[in-house]
Amino acid sequence: MMQENSVDGLYVEQLLEEMAQISLCKSNLTKKMIQSFMQSKEYPKFTVYLLEAFAKIVEFDNGIFFFLNCGTIKRFIEILSQENYYDQSYTQRITYLSLEVLSKICANHEGKEEAIRENAINVANRYLDSPLLEEAYFATILIMNCTINLDGKKQCVHVENDEIIQKLISLLNKDFSKDVKQALTNIADYPDGFIIITKLLSNSYETLDDLLGHRVVIALAKLIPRGLENYDEYKQYGRTLCKFLRDYNEAIYVALEETVKIVEILMEFFYYPDLVRDVTDSLLKLMEADVESREYALNYLETHNVNSKEIQSISNKILELFPH
Repeated sequence: MMQENSVDGLYVEQLLEEMAQISLCKSNLTKKMIQSFMQSKEYPKFTVYLLEAFAKIVEFDNGIFFFLNCGTIKRFIEILSQENYYDQSYTQRITYLSLEVLSKICANHEGKEEAIRENAINVANRYLDSPLLEEAYFATILIMNCTINLDGKKQCVHVENDEIIQKLISLLNKDFSKDVKQALTNIADYPDGFIIITKLLSNSYETLDDLLGHRVVIALAKLIPRGLENYDEYKQYGRTLCKFLRDYNEAIYVALEETVKIVEILMEFFYYPDLVRDVTDSLLKLMEADVESREYALNYLETHNVNSKEIQSISNKILELFPH
């Protein structure tokens, strides 16, 4: 009986807390709290209390409304942009809470638009590699929410050295990897983002497959230039491209329909001893599926001889399989 009462009491307590939060969201008290926050630069302890309350308020859409178009988002970014903005003993807590509140505001359509205009993504980037996982987590959530918007995707892509995407990839092994994946997936909806993510993950087949799937063959093909004498530095792209073509029939059809001269791209890697078998497996599937690809490959093999007996033997076997 006591246990049941305890459970009922806990439920009532949670219900009352939710009711209090909802009431606060509708109250002028929230406006007054925000006004105090905007003026409380000299009172870091008081700021912590306000931020803790804000973190609860912005869990509700009607609570987020109070923080829009009033300079609050800009103030959060100002705090996050300056180290030691407050007394050092409070800085960490204020930073963490500011990221939490701002990331939740960005779940709102108007909130994310205002945050993007104020360059919130650039500020969040500073915290993606924070040693404090809470900071990295809320920075990720902020970026995940903002990259639903096209301008948010662009801000993540047009960064020197692909820094934001690289940092997100480094977080894929963390407990919040689901949110990291969603942020990367959002960025990949933008063509340049799709290419960059593919490039950076080209040596991680399983991760690339899990994140982008078989359509990644389009990006891999674009990463391989044409007409070079030496393709050594592009071998990883070629190897990964072959794996997707080998493992997914859907990738074959995507490659034929949405890439330019996929067989020509593959043939650039045919004469590398460590790639010839991967290329052959992919090549055979393409030749079976498409007459034009078959004719190009056969003509190419008939007119190119190599010193390697193994490669020449494979070439001859392909020609025997598809006489023309």
